[in-house]
Amino acid sequence: MFARMRMSVEEVSNDFATIIEEVYTPDNLAPTERSQLLRRCMENIMERKGIPINTRLMEDAQIGQCARRVLKLNRCVNEHR
Repeated sequence: MFARMRMSVEEVSNDFATIIEEVYTPDNLAPTERSQLLRRCMENIMERKGIPINTRLMEDAQIGQCARRVLKLNRCVNEHR
């Protein structure tokens, strides 16, 4: 998803740290509150990148293709060891 937003490794790292801090660090949040905070974090990232909020960031077909490529790469690497 972050790759689809064309984010650098540094941007992803910084934004992921923010998500961890704001969404997962507080102990006293209900699941719905965490979901709302995560949504807000993602919307902020998308707005900053100039991506419309309603843009689909993941599509099932692409996920499947990516997973097959990763598996194929892993097999190739393991065969050469």
